[in-house]
Amino acid sequence: MLKTSKKTRGFTLVELMVTLAVLAIIIGIAMPAMGQFTKKQAVRSTADELMLSLVFARSEALKAGHDIHIMPVAAGWNVGWCATPDLTGCKDTSLLRSFSPSGKGLEITNSRSFNTGNPVTFTPRGMLKSGGTDAIFTVKDPLLSDAERRCITLVKTGRASVSGC
Repeated sequence: MLKTSKKTRGFTLVELMVTLAVLAIIIGIAMPAMGQFTKKQAVRSTADELMLSLVFARSEALKAGHDIHIMPVAAGWNVGWCATPDLTGCKDTSLLRSFSPSGKGLEITNSRSFNTGNPVTFTPRGMLKSGGTDAIFTVKDPLLSDAERRCITLVKTGRASVSGC
């Protein structure tokens, strides 16, 4: 008696090639969207980090009972910033904490021209020292649309919030 049924195992070469072709098409469609997603997340993460650093500086000013400053490193806000009780910059030994953006190539601007010589300063009461209007920081990636920008609003009372611009 001859057995006519034969158990097959594994995949044929044709099945494997079809599977790989379908997988390549799916990856080709998904990769550009993944790049955009990564850029959007870097903007959101950096905006959140900047907002949290402002909250940190405010709480340190309240706790320590003296002014705390947030200022950019020498090269600008898009390279990083720090919290310090002194006006000597981010290279000081009394540095409380330093921060850096989550993505490369991000642009961080502000409405009040805060810089190393004119830092964001919180008083011992947690208020924004420099008077006038509220300050708005904008975080954006030049490769994304303006709809993807994030704004951090810092009101005179020292409270910070982040939202879409």
